[in-house]
Amino acid sequence: MSVGFGTSTESLFKLKCQPAVGVIGQTTHISCSIELYTKPKPVVINTVTLTRSGEKKSCFAIQPFENIQIGDSRFDVENGPSLQLHNTTFSDEGEYWYIIRTNLGQDDVQFTINVTAKYSNPIITSVQKEIVNDGAADLYCSASGGYPAGTIHWFDQSNTNWTKSATLQSTQGNDGLFSLSSKLSFQKIDLLWAHFRCVVINNKYEEEGGTTSTLEIEGNYCLVYL
Repeated sequence: MSVGFGTSTESLFKLKCQPAVGVIGQTTHISCSIELYTKPKPVVINTVTLTRSGEKKSCFAIQPFENIQIGDSRFDVENGPSLQLHNTTFSDEGEYWYIIRTNLGQDDVQFTINVTAKYSNPIITSVQKEIVNDGAADLYCSASGGYPAGTIHWFDQSNTNWTKSATLQSTQGNDGLFSLSSKLSFQKIDLLWAHFRCVVINNKYEEEGGTTSTLEIEGNYCLVYL
């Protein structure tokens, strides 16, 4: 099936699509609509074609009345011009050209798909079982299974941000998902700063999850319970 691009001068409608945000492993809904230039008329969609920007070959096309469908079977037409993408993966992220042919002409539009995956709730650990007040201390916070790459922030009980004193490692696995690991080091820790909280921040600078370490004092020592 071959469909050329370019808006037809004879088209009696305008095709519009909203940017879509999908979650890895779930169904992404791409909301599109038809705006008629004339009095309302029944619109019959004859051909739908979807092509990734920069590529010549269509990734999905369908002629519903001919029962012909080619390309990625995860795509489907939903409620007229709107689309669905099942089992979304991080590789689906990008820009697309969408064209439809109808009984009222044809039109095309460009839209984007952004893909996300939520990180697991972070976990705080420490190699040291006992932390001495005014002594050295290392705290670790880790989270996994997220996309795109995020970051980890550290806060003490007064909500002071200690992130500048931490080092972050971000690793992308073979499945495209990221794992985050942050190390917060102190040469001299003050027990007045406890309890410490680590928070996962996504690429939109939104908090996705957080956890708090419990510090309890026994004599001159503070025990870290994780």
